[in-house]
Amino acid sequence: MVQSLSLTPEVETARVMLASCNGLVVLGQRLRSFFTNLSLWNPSTGFHRKIPSPVFSMKEGTNSSSVAYGFGHVMATDEYKLVFFELLDLAVHIFSTRDMSWKVIRAPHSSFPGYGMSIFTPRSSVPEYNGVPLLVSNGACHWVRNWVPEPAIYAFDLAEEEFSKLSLPLALMPELPNGLYARQIYTQVLREGCLCVWTWNCYGYAEFWEMKEYGVPESWVKLFHFSVRDLPDIFVSTIGWTPVLVTEGGTVVFDLYDKKFYGDRELVRVKCHREDKPVCSGRCKIEGAIEGLAEYAVMVYDETLLSV
Repeated sequence: MVQSLSLTPEVETARVMLASCNGLVVLGQRLRSFFTNLSLWNPSTGFHRKIPSPVFSMKEGTNSSSVAYGFGHVMATDEYKLVFFELLDLAVHIFSTRDMSWKVIRAPHSSFPGYGMSIFTPRSSVPEYNGVPLLVSNGACHWVRNWVPEPAIYAFDLAEEEFSKLSLPLALMPELPNGLYARQIYTQVLREGCLCVWTWNCYGYAEFWEMKEYGVPESWVKLFHFSVRDLPDIFVSTIGWTPVLVTEGGTVVFDLYDKKFYGDRELVRVKCHREDKPVCSGRCKIEGAIEGLAEYAVMVYDETLLSV
């Protein structure tokens, strides 16, 4: 079912959906060098609260397309945190709904998103206007560094505000003779909330893996795999695709770009099986999603009555 939401005037001023958690959506407007008009919104209740812009929004030379960000809930203190990772100064800007204010901490480049990593999904040939969203699971923002010195998952814990590193499945680590790795690996979050990674190669073969027990490398389990050649009617006309929603049962919702025109977008639901070929079980065209440089995003939203 496709449902349209009525927007209030104060919500309409925000052009970008940055992130969502527990029914709360982070809205904002991206100008060339900063984010502005940030706010929290609950589409189900109409709740809307403005939040101040981060400090780096006033800095000359900051490019929002190189800023990574995440939004999640801290259970221990029952607060929500919005985090921007600003590459120019290796600064982490943290907003808390408990204090309704920002603070800034510094980070080493060895852990920072953007250093030695591919932060874009296979649609990287398409310009990104909204910055780089990081996926949140188990109370932490996650990203994969694909290049140096060995692929790994990095995390930023929202409660402790510290960086850590998690091991990837060993089966995804075969090295080529030239010292590079055969796959690109990206973080994903299962619909059930567990940390997941998915990987693809230049031949269009993709795999999805779940970490059954967070932080335990031995708990990685392969969920399913598929090849774009198994669904030529779907993937042959696209310039890129990204999984938006993944379930442990094998349902994947893809966001597809049409290669003829960047504005043609489609959501496709695919049922993946461990050994059998994938089956398309639903398609939804996004009409008029992009006109010129208008901004567009797809995310998973859980309906709640929450406000902060």
